[in-house]
Amino acid sequence: MHATLIFTAIAALLVVLGLIWIGARALRALRPGMAPMAGQPLAIRGVLHLDTRRKIYLVGCQERQVLLLIGGGNDVLLGWQPPEHVPQGQAPQGQAPQGQAPQGHVP
Repeated sequence: MHATLIFTAIAALLVVLGLIWIGARALRALRPGMAPMAGQPLAIRGVLHLDTRRKIYLVGCQERQVLLLIGGGNDVLLGWQPPEHVPQGQAPQGQAPQGQAPQGHVP
């Protein structure tokens, strides 16, 4: 009877640990695709695992995005990406609107 009780307790512990492990894997798989909460200016838009220690994160900050290299000896800001959308009639920085030559250029 004592052995049955110990076996039942160990089996229950293994079931609970298995459920925790499955839940953690499911959250890890869903995390990059999660939409940001309303009103939050920052959101992780994507993750690329380079190796066991280093990852590249695409982080959204309001209307812009930035690439961050995390891990290894230090963390590095790789650069800002162009805005996700540009209002009609306006061009991203450094580009002329469609149909117009950039300033300083003669057609």
